[in-house]
Amino acid sequence: RDSPRALALASEITRAPGSRVPATLDTLAAGQAGAGDFAAAAATLETAIPLARSSGMARVEDDLRRKLALYRQNQPFRSGD
Repeated sequence: RDSPRALALASEITRAPGSRVPATLDTLAAGQAGAGDFAAAAATLETAIPLARSSGMARVEDDLRRKLALYRQNQPFRSGD
């Protein structure tokens, strides 16, 4: 896992027009949390959750909420969690 590189790439991607969608924001949040910036990760998911909800993506919204709970406890998400 290369959190600094993942964070840099995700930050760049989310600046592209039309890229502020739940999946890219989720990736950015994971990079932020991996780098230890849990407050930023939580804030990013707080932006992503309403986007998922308004797009009818209930499963994605639930997944983002689970990750948000981890980030609020200063814990990174690891696949399999």
